Amino acid sequence: MRERMMRASVGPPATGPEEARGNSAAGPETPHGDPPTGPEIARGDLATGPGVIRGSSPAGTRKGSTPRRRSGFSASLAAVGALAHATFLEAVRDRVLYLLLFFGLFVFGASRLLAPLALGEGRRITLDLGFTAISAFGCLAVIFVGHQLIFREVERRTLFFLFARPLRRSEFVWGKYLGLLAVLAAAVALMGGMLAAVLVVSGYAFGWPFLAALFLAFGELTVLAAVAVLFATVTSPVLAGLLTLAAWVIGHGSGDLQALLVSTASPGAVAAIRAVGWVVPRLDLYHDILPVLGGHAYPASQLLLGAAYAIAYATAVLVGASLVLRRRELAP
Repeated sequence: MRERMMRASVGPPATGPEEARGNSAAGPETPHGDPPTGPEIARGDLATGPGVIRGSSPAGTRKGSTPRRRSGFSASLAAVGALAHATFLEAVRDRVLYLLLFFGLFVFGASRLLAPLALGEGRRITLDLGFTAISAFGCLAVIFVGHQLIFREVERRTLFFLFARPLRRSEFVWGKYLGLLAVLAAAVALMGGMLAAVLVVSGYAFGWPFLAALFLAFGELTVLAAVAVLFATVTSPVLAGLLTLAAWVIGHGSGDLQALLVSTASPGAVAAIRAVGWVVPRLDLYHDILPVLGGHAYPASQLLLGAAYAIAYATAVLVGASLVLRRRELAP
């Protein structure tokens, strides 16, 4: 009887889920008294604190923290390429390329109107007018797209989201610039095709120098686009557009500074003119269509000089734009 009462007070041995939980502070008993490992840690059975939860972030990473940036040149290229692609698509959605319709109508109408007055120089007038229009309409495309590159992102609050992610501001500048450059490349190709169509309809011949002239026209817009990105990082959209237009006008007359250097005797004036010559873009290097008019090939040195100047000037300006944007306080 006494033995039966002792069994009733102790109770039956624990089985099922109660046994899995265990009554000791050390958790389920293991051989040799070792602490539990494996799934027991995932369930948090240790008395020393909660265990590692399944599916949680790895050690050293807190939930909600900024993700680490993948290091390497390929990661930077991927970020710049994504921004360039988004900028190009946004410009297409804004119908910037519709300016090319006005370009085609302008060139065709002006060539037809001035042909009877050209006294046998209809081809010359068509080419001169066409490449001048390519430069002017390209400048308008740079202004319409470039002056809102930064302001639109700030207005939509997407700029703060981008900078909250692991994205360098220099990558943002280069991505926006390359997207604008893609828009300009498409615009120059389409305008060149329209001008070639006008020449064919008018019965005028053109050859390889025509393509070289288009290459120089694109080099001019490459320089102007970098200037527009710089102005977009430091000023308002309206002022950025006006300054870009002023740079286009002054850049086409920058070749006169070299002639002014020859005729100036004052050392101070010479130093000032040289300093201005380094800052002002030399757009006059890209508006030479005499080989196209005469049917002669461009010198290789002229094409290489135009390409090298465009790359060097645009790189220097974009580095400056990146530094300005890095120091600029962007209030939400």
